[in-house]
Formats: sequence, structure tokens, C-alpha cells
Amino acid sequence: MEFADKFKVEVLNLDVHKDEFCKILFDLHKHYYSTSKLDSARATLYFDDVMQKNLEKFRIYVCIDSANHVVGFAACYESMSFVELQSDKTIQLQLKELFVRKEFRSKGVGGLLMQRVLDEARLSGCYRVDWNVRDWNIKGINFYKKLGAKFVEDRLSMRIDLDG
Repeated sequence: MEFADKFKVEVLNLDVHKDEFCKILFDLHKHYYSTSKLDSARATLYFDDVMQKNLEKFRIYVCIDSANHVVGFAACYESMSFVELQSDKTIQLQLKELFVRKEFRSKGVGGLLMQRVLDEARLSGCYRVDWNVRDWNIKGINFYKKLGAKFVEDRLSMRIDLDG
């Protein structure tokens, strides 16, 4: 069976996908913080109180299976280059998150999501898509390389925590 027959990618619609989206956000959290004491009910409250107010800043695509379960998602936003100064190199897309539930990895879900992100970036006139990947995420790095992605040689990810 083709992946397109098993899965489809849609724009996140909270009227339809909210409960499933909250579940996958909890899975994402546990992926990075396996010892976290956060439970799914608190994750949903956090979504309702904080995240939902900021979603309009992002394009969020969900991959759903035939039972309408969210099995993966991609979140991205447009940004502008202040360096290029060429009209055809102004808008770029930043991929903030791409996550696929563990049991659905290597089944084409990530590829469908990335294809949607790339298609939408082209339609919006973006000249590139950028994202970060954790150095320990070897499977993710290999996945991105198979899509033709390359490391940006002259950049490193930097951060300043503002929590005190």
C-alpha cells in the first residue's frame, strides 16, 4: 500500500485535531525529557493556556492515519533575510519542529510532512528552508540527508537562556 493511501497531511484544525495534537505534543515532550513528571492532562492544560494563543505565528501540518490519529506534525514559520538584499532571496521558511511518533517512523510520515513543508515554502516564494537538528539525532540527520539537506558549514546554533 502506498503511503498516500495510509496517511495524509492536513493543516492543523483545532476543531478536528486538538485532542490528537495535544497527545503528540506530549509524546514530543517525553521524547526529549524522558524522565519528566509532566502528564498528558497537564500538557493539555499548557496547550490551552499558553500554546494555543501563539499558534497563529506558525504553519502547522499534521499527518493523520486512516483513523484520524495524528501520527506526526511539522511546525514552521516564515522569516526574512536581512543579508541577501535580493528580491528572490528575501523570504525563508524556518522549520521549528518535525516529529513523528515512534511507531510510525520509517513508514513515510516524515517524508510526507517534509514534502508538504517544501511545497508550501515554494508556493509562498521562499528561497530556502532552514532548521536545527540535535547532534545525537543520527536517524533524523540521515533522514534529512536523504532528502538532499546539507549542514550549513558556517553556522552554529547559539542560545541565551533568560530564566535567571
